[in-house]
Amino acid sequence: WHVILADERLVSSTDPDSNLGSLKTCLLDQIPIPENQIFGIDENFLSPDSDEDANKIAEEYQERVFGNVDLSSRKYLLDCVLLGFGPDGHTASLFPNHPLLNENDLLVAGIIDSPKPPPKRITLTMKVLNELSKNVIFVGAGGSKAPILQNIFDRVQLISEDSSDNSNNAKKCVAIMKKSQKYPCGMIRPQSGSLVYLTDADGAADLDLTQNCLPCSLL
Repeated sequence: WHVILADERLVSSTDPDSNLGSLKTCLLDQIPIPENQIFGIDENFLSPDSDEDANKIAEEYQERVFGNVDLSSRKYLLDCVLLGFGPDGHTASLFPNHPLLNENDLLVAGIIDSPKPPPKRITLTMKVLNELSKNVIFVGAGGSKAPILQNIFDRVQLISEDSSDNSNNAKKCVAIMKKSQKYPCGMIRPQSGSLVYLTDADGAADLDLTQNCLPCSLL
């Protein structure tokens, strides 16, 4: 496996705000993935007193991660993308109504005005998530996610329910996304693979599971 970041805050990996730092603590330090297959930002470019580092770090990250990939020989760059989504519907560092939602050329972009601190970050673009990713999995739990899920899904149908003692009444559903989306997480629909949402009872509280639909997966 090679691990890249869907987005990263422009801080040192030892900073509490670092996504890579959190990933290492919670997962990567416990599994046998070689260090040279884990791609963090180049911290040599960090410049707390300037906004110019965002684009420099994004450009360097894109070149280091994707620069040697021949896109003409494959349909996608990423086998699996694991994303969260916020109570404002943002995902990675793609925020509602932000110009980066319309970025069609870059694979990795810098952002200096994130509505959520810290303001300086890099992020994969919609082009990567929609056109160059095979499978996308969203994970979001809690009641703050319920309005987002209710808004992005047009119809949801319960397919199966597991009521065994260790399943916590897990439900498997299929869903259709609304055609018009205002939240970035709802705009992501991989062209060559699958889309899955994982949530809990609180996150699914506002969903109506009674209507028939065609598949896009929601677990």
